[in-house]
Formats: sequence, structure tokens, C-alpha cells
Amino acid sequence: MRGETRSGPDPACKGCIYLGRLHASEPAPSICDYIEITGHRRGCPPGAGCTKKKLAGAEDAGRRGSDRIYYI
Repeated sequence: MRGETRSGPDPACKGCIYLGRLHASEPAPSICDYIEITGHRRGCPPGAGCTKKKLAGAEDAGRRGSDRIYYI
């Protein structure tokens, strides 16, 4: 797949919540699991051209104190 190599994903994908493993035995995430997680296609190319990249904790950025949302 474009954006992915045998040694791992495109560096632009680093930190994305949709980055996953093809096999449980892989040492690090290496594929985009966007379709598996959301149930629909990403709609953009993988890697640097992706518009769906989402970083863990990004929804909390800019919030302070009691305004912060915590997930259990």
C-alpha cells in the first residue's frame, strides 16, 4: 500500500490513533486501521496527504481544569 513500507508506516502517520498492527506479533504499529475503527473509508491518501490523522489526546488540547473531559 502507498504510504506504508516493509519497515513500518510513513513517518507522517506517527502518533495517529488509527495506526494499527496487521499481526499481533508485529513489534510496532504499521498499517492504517481507519476503516476498521470508523466503518468507512478514509477518503484521502495515506501518509503526508492524509486529512484524517488524529492524535491521542488532541480533543483535550486547549482545555483546562474542570473543562477537561476524561474517559474511563
